[in-house]
Amino acid sequence: MSTSIQSLPNPPAPPPRGLSATTLILALALAVFVASTIVLAVLYLRLESPGAAARGDAAPGAVANGAAMQQRDTVSPHSSYTGTVNYPLPYGAPPNLKLSAATREYEIVKQDEAGFTWKALAKLDDFKDDKRHLMEGHLGRDIGFQTNVGALKPNLRFEDFTWEARGMRPGKDTVFVQQGVFNTIADKEGEVNFPIPYGAAPNVELTGQASGAVIIVESRPASFKWKNVPQAGPFAVNSGSVNWKSKGVRAAEIQQKPQ
Repeated sequence: MSTSIQSLPNPPAPPPRGLSATTLILALALAVFVASTIVLAVLYLRLESPGAAARGDAAPGAVANGAAMQQRDTVSPHSSYTGTVNYPLPYGAPPNLKLSAATREYEIVKQDEAGFTWKALAKLDDFKDDKRHLMEGHLGRDIGFQTNVGALKPNLRFEDFTWEARGMRPGKDTVFVQQGVFNTIADKEGEVNFPIPYGAAPNVELTGQASGAVIIVESRPASFKWKNVPQAGPFAVNSGSVNWKSKGVRAAEIQQKPQ
């Protein structure tokens, strides 16, 4: 009878003699500390995300960007040639405001921190064929829809336009005001540089006898562009001095804010 000999499995290696219970406890504590640090770092980055901060205090249609707040929307005038828009969120001062449409020009009649009033400017296509020759050369600021009802086409409809406002939020910043004077000439345009630049395009107001013939074409942080659009009438003043006043946030104040 033959006897087979089977090898036994290798016995487990004994634990290293130099590893104490204290060392094991310290290693476990270190692993827990590292894991907790990683979790806290991820939560901090999520809370400090600029997108999350903007979503926390901005209404639909409003985007907070540093010290400036930007809002936009679309207006459907239908058969109305003028109207008023209230901002979803009011501003700390009248914001920089732009109106844009595909084919029609819209004008800002007045504005403040809470909203603005607009009106549509006349086009040649608004008038009946037999009245167009009377309106050529007089379209724009001096043509009012309410005074030319008989010359207009029936059931006139006005296209949608988009408004975009950018300014400072109320109670957050101090209004920085600058002012000056420039001369305007009929049918001319120009640019005025601010003595101190703003952090965002400010609101610019014009006053004076010749201000009725001047419109703000573009407002930028360092300057604004104007254009002279002569008015008709015996009492119209189309040339002369114009007073300007700008309101906004200084560039230095925006840069000092924590990001």
